[in-house]
Amino acid sequence: MGTDDDNRKNILNPQVVSYSTETELAREGCLSYPGLWLSVKRPKEVTISYQTVTGEYVVEHFTGLPARIAQHEYDHMQGLNFSDHVYQLKLVKALKSLTKRAKRYLRTYV
Repeated sequence: MGTDDDNRKNILNPQVVSYSTETELAREGCLSYPGLWLSVKRPKEVTISYQTVTGEYVVEHFTGLPARIAQHEYDHMQGLNFSDHVYQLKLVKALKSLTKRAKRYLRTYV
Protein backbone atom coordinates (compact mmCIF):
# COMPACT_ATOMS: atom_id res chain seq x y z
CA MET A 1 0.00 0.00 0.00
CA GLY A 2 2.63 2.54 -0.92
CA THR A 3 5.05 1.68 1.88
CA ASP A 4 8.64 0.54 1.63
CA ASP A 5 11.10 -1.17 3.95
CA ASP A 6 11.84 2.07 5.84
CA ASN A 7 8.18 2.45 6.93
CA ARG A 8 7.81 5.47 4.68
CA LYS A 9 4.54 5.96 2.89
CA ASN A 10 4.14 7.43 -0.57
CA ILE A 11 0.96 9.51 -0.57
CA LEU A 12 -0.03 11.16 -3.83
CA ASN A 13 -2.78 13.75 -4.32
CA PRO A 14 -3.99 13.69 -0.71
CA GLN A 15 -7.30 15.19 0.32
CA VAL A 16 -8.51 15.48 3.89
CA VAL A 17 -11.83 13.69 4.24
CA SER A 18 -12.43 14.53 7.90
CA TYR A 19 -10.85 15.73 11.12
CA SER A 20 -11.80 14.66 14.64
CA THR A 21 -13.36 17.28 16.88
CA GLU A 22 -11.03 16.28 19.71
CA THR A 23 -7.77 18.22 19.60
CA GLU A 24 -4.41 17.97 21.28
CA LEU A 25 -1.60 20.44 21.97
CA ALA A 26 1.92 19.14 21.26
CA ARG A 27 5.33 20.52 20.36
CA GLU A 28 6.24 20.46 16.68
CA GLY A 29 9.34 21.28 14.77
CA CYS A 30 10.12 21.36 11.07
CA LEU A 31 13.18 20.90 8.90
CA SER A 32 12.23 24.20 7.26
CA TYR A 33 12.95 25.95 10.58
CA PRO A 34 15.81 24.11 12.34
CA GLY A 35 15.75 24.56 16.10
CA LEU A 36 12.30 26.16 16.21
CA TRP A 37 9.77 24.29 18.34
CA LEU A 38 6.20 25.46 18.86
CA SER A 39 3.17 24.09 20.70
CA VAL A 40 0.60 23.44 17.98
CA LYS A 41 -3.03 22.45 18.53
CA ARG A 42 -4.27 19.90 15.99
CA PRO A 43 -7.09 17.37 15.70
CA LYS A 44 -6.16 14.01 17.25
CA GLU A 45 -7.40 12.11 14.21
CA VAL A 46 -7.61 12.70 10.48
CA THR A 47 -8.94 10.69 7.55
CA ILE A 48 -7.19 11.22 4.22
CA SER A 49 -7.92 9.92 0.72
CA TYR A 50 -4.94 9.54 -1.59
CA GLN A 51 -3.40 7.56 -4.42
CA THR A 52 -0.53 5.11 -4.11
CA VAL A 53 2.39 5.03 -6.55
CA THR A 54 0.51 2.33 -8.48
CA GLY A 55 -2.54 4.59 -8.83
CA GLU A 56 -4.71 2.76 -6.31
CA TYR A 57 -7.13 5.00 -4.39
CA VAL A 58 -6.96 4.63 -0.62
CA VAL A 59 -8.86 6.18 2.28
CA GLU A 60 -6.89 5.91 5.51
CA HIS A 61 -7.58 6.99 9.07
CA PHE A 62 -4.62 8.29 11.09
CA THR A 63 -4.47 8.73 14.88
CA GLY A 64 -1.86 10.00 17.33
CA LEU A 65 1.56 10.94 16.01
CA PRO A 66 0.87 9.68 12.45
CA ALA A 67 -2.18 11.99 12.35
CA ARG A 68 -0.05 14.95 13.44
CA ILE A 69 2.60 14.15 10.83
CA ALA A 70 0.00 13.72 8.08
CA GLN A 71 -1.57 17.09 8.93
CA HIS A 72 1.83 18.80 9.14
CA GLU A 73 2.84 17.52 5.70
CA TYR A 74 -0.59 18.24 4.21
CA ASP A 75 -0.23 21.83 5.45
CA HIS A 76 2.98 22.17 3.44
CA MET A 77 1.10 21.13 0.30
CA GLN A 78 -1.47 23.84 1.08
CA GLY A 79 1.25 26.49 1.45
CA LEU A 80 1.10 26.54 5.26
CA ASN A 81 3.74 25.98 7.93
CA PHE A 82 3.31 24.80 11.48
CA SER A 83 4.04 28.38 12.56
CA ASP A 84 0.76 29.43 10.93
CA HIS A 85 -1.09 27.56 13.69
CA VAL A 86 0.20 29.65 16.60
CA TYR A 87 -0.44 33.19 17.76
CA GLN A 88 1.96 35.75 16.32
CA LEU A 89 3.15 36.73 19.80
CA LYS A 90 4.15 33.13 20.60
CA LEU A 91 5.99 32.86 17.30
CA VAL A 92 7.92 36.09 17.90
CA LYS A 93 8.85 34.94 21.41
CA ALA A 94 10.06 31.55 20.12
CA LEU A 95 12.10 33.19 17.34
CA LYS A 96 13.76 35.54 19.84
CA SER A 97 14.64 32.57 22.03
CA LEU A 98 16.06 30.71 19.02
CA THR A 99 18.16 33.76 18.08
CA LYS A 100 19.56 33.98 21.61
CA ARG A 101 20.44 30.28 21.58
CA ALA A 102 22.15 30.64 18.20
CA LYS A 103 24.21 33.62 19.39
CA ARG A 104 25.20 31.77 22.55
CA TYR A 105 26.25 28.77 20.46
CA LEU A 106 28.31 30.94 18.10
CA ARG A 107 30.10 32.65 21.03
CA THR A 108 30.92 29.29 22.59
CA TYR A 109 31.89 27.16 19.60
CA VAL A 110 32.96 29.47 16.77
